[in-house]
Amino acid sequence: MSPEFAPLEIVCDSPPYPIVRACAFIGIQTPEDVRWCEVNRFRAESRAQAAQPHNRDGKEKRGGLRFRSIPCSCGKKFPRLTAYLFSYNDGSEDTYRIGQCDHCRRVYWSEL
Repeated sequence: MSPEFAPLEIVCDSPPYPIVRACAFIGIQTPEDVRWCEVNRFRAESRAQAAQPHNRDGKEKRGGLRFRSIPCSCGKKFPRLTAYLFSYNDGSEDTYRIGQCDHCRRVYWSEL
């Protein structure tokens, strides 16, 4: 098979679709049309990028790194995550922490 027609890898970083849809009822703006990021994955990727041994000048950094707080990917303050309990028609429930950036509207989430 030609590399041009190889299967695409699709990474979906959102919770299940019923949760995304229900977020419209808890105040998330356009939940089906914005970027979703699972918090632990986002922080791990942000730390990995920050841990690169070169600064903007391309020179090696000396000393260790400290992570006080990781901003949103747009550079603004990371949104506050609030816990929500979602109930399904079959009686089951899931709890998620969810927050949306005021600037770029990206939604961050984690399952509790």
